[in-house]
Amino acid sequence: MSELIEFPKLENKPKKDWVKIIAYILCIGLIIALVFSIDRCEKNQDRAKRFERNNEILKDTILHKEKIIGQITYSNRALEVDKTELENQIWIKDQKQKELLKQFSKVVLASKISGEVSISDAVLKAPDTVRVPCEDFSQPIEVTAADSSYSIKQTVSVANKKITATIDDFKVPFDLYFNVGHVKNGLLKKDELKSKVTATNPNITFNKIQTQVVQVETPWYKKWWLWFTVGGGSVAILKTVFHIR
Repeated sequence: MSELIEFPKLENKPKKDWVKIIAYILCIGLIIALVFSIDRCEKNQDRAKRFERNNEILKDTILHKEKIIGQITYSNRALEVDKTELENQIWIKDQKQKELLKQFSKVVLASKISGEVSISDAVLKAPDTVRVPCEDFSQPIEVTAADSSYSIKQTVSVANKKITATIDDFKVPFDLYFNVGHVKNGLLKKDELKSKVTATNPNITFNKIQTQVVQVETPWYKKWWLWFTVGGGSVAILKTVFHIR
């Protein structure tokens, strides 16, 4: 009898469902696009709020004063700007500041402080020995404040029956502290970005403080939501591929 030849059974392997894989990839792509659009909307909202706040600051010309460590400290809210706004001086519109900022490859903050030195109790007197007419002569006079906040050197001279007083040296020594940071603005309010200036010399007063702080934005490739979406999408794709296989 002839032996029956048995042929090996063919296994029915499931076909890869490429349509489903492509559908998953498209869904993940749409999710990423949606996340990017949400991020763009948030940036636009933040920019609008920042513009509104900066306009309020420019209208507020009052400097706030407080006494800290025995010295008068002047404070004002700081402007929040981006790199392009600072380079073009959109807010302050100061051509000198614009030229000065070109020296830097990257600017963190730029500030303009206006003030003056005002001394009201300095008395410069000619010596009692001066009489007119008399011989020509010259005599130095030095005045130093009791608290050493200023010193003035003057020369009194007589020539051709005329008295002339010349200030040879005028010094107002001081230390200037300029600090920028966030200040608490109440329990439920967002902290306020402020700049504070303190001069150790009581004869120095400030009229205006304009500070621009450059915002540092987190690059899109470092944001948590991007890697969360990519990670979740990758897991979903791998799971789908292995499941189909």
